[in-house]
Amino acid sequence: MPQSIRIGTATARAGETAWGEIPVPDRVARQLRPPLVAVVNGTASGPTVYVGAGAHGDEFNAMEAVRRAVLRLRPEGVRGTVVFVPLQNRAAFEIPDCLAAILDRSEQAEPLASAVDSS
Repeated sequence: MPQSIRIGTATARAGETAWGEIPVPDRVARQLRPPLVAVVNGTASGPTVYVGAGAHGDEFNAMEAVRRAVLRLRPEGVRGTVVFVPLQNRAAFEIPDCLAAILDRSEQAEPLASAVDSS
């Protein structure tokens, strides 16, 4: 039986999913909120797997896929632990210039958003 796993402020006991934040240095924390982390701790011992997205800040599909994976993964079906960080680089995500090119093409993204919502 696995023990509790703590990553940042998220602590998951065996058979639990926990959300938390990864602490960052004070000089960074004054400018940005810390990254979120989800820990899915299985009911049996096994390896630890890391799943991350958002390294470049505009990887919206990957960030959403990671978020959905956390919501769908059931700890009772996991051997070991899965650590998810859906937005690894919050600084890149919050840079307006990075988002401007995508947001200006919102009408092109609408069919994709509709297809994702219907799944």
